[in-house]
Amino acid sequence: HFEFEKKTGVKVRFYGNNISYSANYLDKQDSEKLADKFAKIGYNAVRIHHFDDQLILKNQKTSTELDPARLDKLDYLFFCFKNKGIYITTDIYVSRELKKNEISEFPEASGTDLKALVPILPSARENWKIFAANLLTHKNPYTGMTWAEDPALFSFAFLNENTIYSAWSKKSKIAALYNEKFLLWKQKKNIKIFDTEEDTRMLLQFLTETHIESFEELKHFVRSLGCNSLLSDANWKDIVYQALIREKLDYVDNHAYWDYPRFIEQSYQIPYGHLNKSVLSKLAMVPRSTMPTRIFGKPFTVTEFNYLYPNGYRAESGVIMGAYAALQGWDGLYRYAYAHNSKTITNNAYFIKGFDSAHDPIASMSDKIGILLFLRGDINEADEAVPLVYSEKFLFSKDAEANFPDKYDYLGLTKKIGCININELGKTGLTSCSNLFSKNENFSEYSQAKIKKWDESFFSSFINPTFNPSNGIAESSQIQIDANVSEFKVQSSKTEVLIIHGKKKAQSALMTISNDGGCAVFCLTSMDSLPLQGSKRMLFFHLTDVQNSKIKFGNTEKTILEDWGDWPLLLKIGKAVIEIKLSGELTVQALSMDGKPIQKISVAKSAKGSFFSIDNFPGQAVMAYEIIKF
Repeated sequence: HFEFEKKTGVKVRFYGNNISYSANYLDKQDSEKLADKFAKIGYNAVRIHHFDDQLILKNQKTSTELDPARLDKLDYLFFCFKNKGIYITTDIYVSRELKKNEISEFPEASGTDLKALVPILPSARENWKIFAANLLTHKNPYTGMTWAEDPALFSFAFLNENTIYSAWSKKSKIAALYNEKFLLWKQKKNIKIFDTEEDTRMLLQFLTETHIESFEELKHFVRSLGCNSLLSDANWKDIVYQALIREKLDYVDNHAYWDYPRFIEQSYQIPYGHLNKSVLSKLAMVPRSTMPTRIFGKPFTVTEFNYLYPNGYRAESGVIMGAYAALQGWDGLYRYAYAHNSKTITNNAYFIKGFDSAHDPIASMSDKIGILLFLRGDINEADEAVPLVYSEKFLFSKDAEANFPDKYDYLGLTKKIGCININELGKTGLTSCSNLFSKNENFSEYSQAKIKKWDESFFSSFINPTFNPSNGIAESSQIQIDANVSEFKVQSSKTEVLIIHGKKKAQSALMTISNDGGCAVFCLTSMDSLPLQGSKRMLFFHLTDVQNSKIKFGNTEKTILEDWGDWPLLLKIGKAVIEIKLSGELTVQALSMDGKPIQKISVAKSAKGSFFSIDNFPGQAVMAYEIIKF
């Protein structure tokens, strides 16, 4: 886990958002407002992303020199976030466009070829180092410190989404370079291969070793600059072999998206294809499919997650991500993204577009619930872990596969899961650790092969009597999910959540909700640090959906987006009857979107407590209610 240098033994978690492209380059007043907005949402972290190409000095022969005026704006934004106690992470290379002849060993390099070239070309690594040194060693005039020495920059990745297993072969000329290096690697090791399958395994080993060697060189360079930030890399993909790379990192990072757009005609241009389905119908595939990629013994973050607009069920996002991240004992969550453009931040009357949450109240309100579950720690970390044990020997054997076993990630709905090198088993501090195959059998490096043999009886009899993937239900002590009816429940001492689809009734320990229809998120949470049973001040959330005016879809299922639409935003009407099973008198106030009381709600007594009816549009949008108990 993360911990502060002067508070050893105390776990630290981060929940934040991303700022991308021109949104990183604001006037001073707008930078101050942005940092203040992050703090008010409840974020304690920000990822400065896609900043590099817009930071470089134009009309130069290289892309490594920094534009002083742009750097000044970025420095002030850094300063503003730091002043609000918001910790910063970034990636040294994201989308900096290479100039012609900039990489001497590969003059035709262009675009973002650096991701593939850094592992195999010294000149590419030198290019990365020059830019990194220029960024990290310049003094920020507003903080009085260099980025390298500033603890506010607590972490960064070397290159964004640079997974070598896919990057090496994207361009034929770069692939030819790799094949040349691969041949030399085999000759050096005196490896003679006689079949294609074995050659593929050796290629994977070569790619893995090459990435590790590159990371170690760059890490040594960064440390030589006097930078003590935590360092990461390989922050994309769910490939088993990546465990050998990720075990070398200071922390592990990955990215996870639900309903990522399908590009029908051009990349990142509408029309888009979307699922427009609830993630609950797929047993929380996001974040479930990402869970195996953590390395036990290393902090784990997801610096990009989103359930993308215009998905009508995205109110589930912060709730489900926050709940399961807490259960897994992860260390950081970052929505992607707050904004990609400075106009998105400075224009208050702006519509929802793509990945951005700046003008999406559903994303922001869902994050507030996620912050309570994850950052405040309302969901307990699972007591038991079920690690995927591996060794380098096994991962490059004929029995290994690139993908994680199909059934393994289902265990993450009730227990901690992830990878661990067999040589590290005794060093991770796991206090309760299930064996992967038999209660009486020692850990085996061949656990991946054994998982392939699991049948449904293994889940129901050994792992958890209440969980069998075939029936779509998983229950831990605090989280319950039912894919059959798309329902989700959180029950903790300070927060309870119900996600209900359709016109039906559902209940948790302290709530009974009669939903009038559609998908809705209901959350009751304590606001005075006391458990709900004794709380005098509570907050109640009711989230449905928000869409742009004049948004246009290509079909009735709303799975083909043809036009984003425009401002003003439209709230999906939602009504419900709420019963709160608490003793004492309750007063309920509907709150405006800026948190001001606008309407007192009539409350009546019930046999078990109190009940009241809510309507999320009594003349203006309402997504939250203040509850005071006397």
